[in-house]
Amino acid sequence: MNAASPRQAVIQRAQGINRLADYYSGFGEALTPHLPHNVICFSRLSSSALGGSQPHQHHRTILLIAVEGRGKVSVDMETFSLEPGEALLIFPFSFHAYTDFPESAICWLFVTFEKGTLQEMEPLRGAGARRLGEVEWILLAETLACWGEPGRRPLLPFHLGLLLQRLAATGGAPPGFSPGDGEAQGAGAALLRKVNSHLFPRLDQPLPVKAIARAMGQSESHFRARFRAVAGVGLGRHVRRLRMKRASDLLHTSSLSVSEVARQCGFESLYAFSRAFKAEYGVSPRAYRRSSLPEPTVSPLRRR
Repeated sequence: MNAASPRQAVIQRAQGINRLADYYSGFGEALTPHLPHNVICFSRLSSSALGGSQPHQHHRTILLIAVEGRGKVSVDMETFSLEPGEALLIFPFSFHAYTDFPESAICWLFVTFEKGTLQEMEPLRGAGARRLGEVEWILLAETLACWGEPGRRPLLPFHLGLLLQRLAATGGAPPGFSPGDGEAQGAGAALLRKVNSHLFPRLDQPLPVKAIARAMGQSESHFRARFRAVAGVGLGRHVRRLRMKRASDLLHTSSLSVSEVARQCGFESLYAFSRAFKAEYGVSPRAYRRSSLPEPTVSPLRRR
């Protein structure tokens, strides 16, 4: 096997998984707390398919690999450049968005999963992108092969687990990082993660600021001021963004009625939901769903 073969195998498999019916139910049992389970693999072949600068947030862990095409990924309060052949781990409940793509055609691979413990992954938190070597490409190719071939799926957690361990072994602070300079940012990112993890399972419920502040162990006035200083927006706006992101995901990936989507996103009336959605995205929920067309199955990027 020559050095280029594993990467070519990844490219070929990634091109065929750019559209899934279900982005939440994957494969791989929870064998141990240290191995990933409920693994899902999919790709995006254009920068527009990533949702632009609109923030995303999930309860799952995301291993993002720029197979082809470069861009930037903002995670909580930090922005990382992602070059072809580099991977970035996005932890659960972290806000992330995608920006600054020199070319619209890309091939970015997403491997999302759940994990009982992420302690061994901590070296990768805020550490920036990690370049894949030949062994990492082989493990990634095997992970995709297990995802695509039912007979090999029992091995999926093991190949992905090995890949994650190798990436974590190269972890640590990125070049130019100063612990003193990053202390305030680290505290702010920790607050955002704590708030997000509290809000995400409750988006179908009323979320008064007083109750959120109490859950964070702070007074309402202090929490409002601290959150705005960290996030750059008020908490009410932050919650609305979360609700709208969940709504857009459900409209794009589920067959739920618009009324049910509104209910699951915390809106008591369809009118209020439609008005809020149009203010956020510029179109009605139904028009947004109609515009969610399948992506092209082959990336126009030149193959190496």
